[in-house]
Amino acid sequence: MKHINSDALLRSLHDDLSVHLDQYQLSSSLAGKPLWPDASVKQAQCYALAGSLLKKFNEEAVPSDAACSAALTEFLAANDRCREFKLSPVDLRDEELINGVKQALYEFFNPRGFPLFSTYDELFEAGSLGKGQNRLARASDIYTKMFDSPLSYTTETVHFLWTRIASRDPRWSHALKAVTGRYVPKAVAGNQLSFVNKNVTIARCISTEPTMNMWFQLGVGSYLTEGLRRRWNIDLATQPDINGEMACAGSMGNHLSTIDLKSASDSIAFGLCEQILPKELMVYLCQFRSKTVTLPNKEEVPLHMMSTMGNGFTFPLQTAIFSAVITAAYKHHGIKPVVYGPACERNFGVFGDDMICHTKATRTVVRLLGLLGFIVNGSKSFVEGPFRESCGKDWFLGQPCRGVYVKSLATPQACAVAINALNRWSGTTGITLRETVKCLLNLIRRPKWVPPDENDDAGVHVPLDMAVGLKKHQQHGIVGYTYDAAIESYLVVKRRSIVCGHGEVPRNYNPHGLWLCFLLGALRSRKINDSRGYILSLRQRGVVYKTRRKVTPMWDALSPQRSTEWLTGPRWSAAVRDNLGYFE
Repeated sequence: MKHINSDALLRSLHDDLSVHLDQYQLSSSLAGKPLWPDASVKQAQCYALAGSLLKKFNEEAVPSDAACSAALTEFLAANDRCREFKLSPVDLRDEELINGVKQALYEFFNPRGFPLFSTYDELFEAGSLGKGQNRLARASDIYTKMFDSPLSYTTETVHFLWTRIASRDPRWSHALKAVTGRYVPKAVAGNQLSFVNKNVTIARCISTEPTMNMWFQLGVGSYLTEGLRRRWNIDLATQPDINGEMACAGSMGNHLSTIDLKSASDSIAFGLCEQILPKELMVYLCQFRSKTVTLPNKEEVPLHMMSTMGNGFTFPLQTAIFSAVITAAYKHHGIKPVVYGPACERNFGVFGDDMICHTKATRTVVRLLGLLGFIVNGSKSFVEGPFRESCGKDWFLGQPCRGVYVKSLATPQACAVAINALNRWSGTTGITLRETVKCLLNLIRRPKWVPPDENDDAGVHVPLDMAVGLKKHQQHGIVGYTYDAAIESYLVVKRRSIVCGHGEVPRNYNPHGLWLCFLLGALRSRKINDSRGYILSLRQRGVVYKTRRKVTPMWDALSPQRSTEWLTGPRWSAAVRDNLGYFE
């Protein structure tokens, strides 16, 4: 595959956008400067694309030392701020607001006077493990983490609770007996810090939690998630879409503000939680949180933040805290929270640190966040003007103006992802990107033309009449095509063994553990070599593609996931024709 210099791609983009932006405006976008107030919708859309295209571009598979160092510095600075945090109201108004937060959190954690949960058994039953790694685990799939690795924990109390509760169920008891017969459970000080790619200048910190702690943490998180749905009608599975629609309404009516924070999950100070959360809840949170973090250089640092983003209850906990902040501010201003009904009619939306509130309460919300030790990200928070941003949805006067982020161009599949995203952007905005798409298309030696409902990495999405070299069976309306499919990584479970692929660590056979994985939905049936078998899916470490064949009777139908009121089939088709130079 050919390679491209990022500067060449940027020049092509500037050539396409020069119809709407001059050179100074393009340079301002690259420098991250805010959009000028009297910009048109087209200018806002072009400005966003110019600033976003290569913002997250990184040709390296792992972050650089400089990026890791910058991320570590930011993490330690947040931990120091948490250590120094003191809840210091200045006047009676501040005290009233803080008490409002405490009251809202108490009502959240004790709906109708009863706690969300009250026993460790409830947390164990609701527990699970995420898709990431756990400390001392030999791999990241749930079977290996739970039933074929040393089980890690932070305190003897966590170990005792886990063993006592699991021993009551014969399935768990037999499965864990097989594990502990091979691997001795081990105590660790806390979680472990590592880094993954974010952008060229700074990496993203991830924390790996002990296995037993993580199971209970996600148990707590599941109860908090259900509590959010009942108290504020916040469903974490659908709230990003709700926030996106609310941001759209705010960009037109100027009645809603969108607020974003800096390092929000790392800014929940342990001292803050001691003062605003119910004491009964703190007993559980303290029991399962990691009290120290092990840095990449093996140094152990005390954690003064309540938890890191790798903790299983961090995200729903911060959503609850910020929901309580808005609730207290609304109560202070006499504003009734509207959490039900169409998204465009609501005035209350929280998803992690993405907050949407009424503009009349914005100053109070910001003041209260500052009192609680949080830092508002001024470049991503919007109170006035025609622009709003929330949960990855950007709007300008009610029109979408989210840019496209190209993370890699190292493979033909990555180039296809970029081309498809840019073509959809053109279909949404009506702005042609012929030079940019042509530059990317030249990187693919033999592009595969696929229908628009295929995955972005399957090939280049085009209308049927633009697809070249396909087998078309018009008598049935069926069209055959080839596409790139990511090969799924999995373990094959046989009667007395587990077959591992090349490069995978060998797995021991634990029948009771496999039965529990089946009940948890991790073990599933699949056709293997013309017979039925069982597989355990693995997390993809390096994606490998294989060319496959498929047929479709409805090539030009835009899937509901891709179709919106702004992007329709005809608009998308016209954008692809323009960007690929179909009429030349």
